[in-house]
Amino acid sequence: MSEHADRNLTRDRTAMEMQRATEVVRVPEEERLLVSLGHIGGALLSDTSVEVILRSVAEGTQTAVECADIVSVTISRGEGLYTPVATGEVARKLDSVQYESKEGPCLEALSTGAVVNAVLEAKKSHWPAFVGAALAEEIRSMLSMPLQAREQRIGALNIYSRDDRTISERDLCTATVLARQASVVLANALAFSRVAGMNDQLHEAIRTRDMIGQAKGILMERQGCDPDTAFDMLRRASQRENRKLRDVAADLVRSTQHRRPGR
Repeated sequence: MSEHADRNLTRDRTAMEMQRATEVVRVPEEERLLVSLGHIGGALLSDTSVEVILRSVAEGTQTAVECADIVSVTISRGEGLYTPVATGEVARKLDSVQYESKEGPCLEALSTGAVVNAVLEAKKSHWPAFVGAALAEEIRSMLSMPLQAREQRIGALNIYSRDDRTISERDLCTATVLARQASVVLANALAFSRVAGMNDQLHEAIRTRDMIGQAKGILMERQGCDPDTAFDMLRRASQRENRKLRDVAADLVRSTQHRRPGR
């Protein structure tokens, strides 16, 4: 299957999963939520990047969740956490404080897999560095929702609020639907990335095979030997020079091309 077909299949599957997710939870303020989901769906069905889709999720959350003043998405990857999208620089700053201090609602949601809905004033002793930074920016409460792909926690949807109360049940319900959309997008992006990576590896293997085949042909012509002997010559040169077999073969092919008349 081509990469373009893979991408289309991923988009179609994600759209169906998003539709199913919205049917699971009935929420108040349906009009605002549907507008937000419409924007997310529009980004999803266009030929656009995961980052653009996640930005639609963040902006849609800020629109649909009444208490949301700024919103960010945290992504977990091998070397740590980062914020690909945020609706304001304060969110990026406070995300960074959490990553660096290794404390805060976002990290707790990621480590436990549970929704964290906190009034920050009451958490000063629990997250001192983060709460201090948040209150300095007049952020008084925060909701972090883990994003999961199958059984793997891959990020968090972070809602920062200047309200000094815990996020309401109504807003929590709305945020749950939107977090599911972000999870679906990320899960399918990871699946597509794996397929693309496998295709890249396959193409590289074919290129390597062709290069070695060309080099063997050159040696067979020069030395009057059979394919096995030619390959053995390449293998011994690779070991002697401590270089990859493909690189040795590529050098031989290039040197032969340079010797051709008119080059």
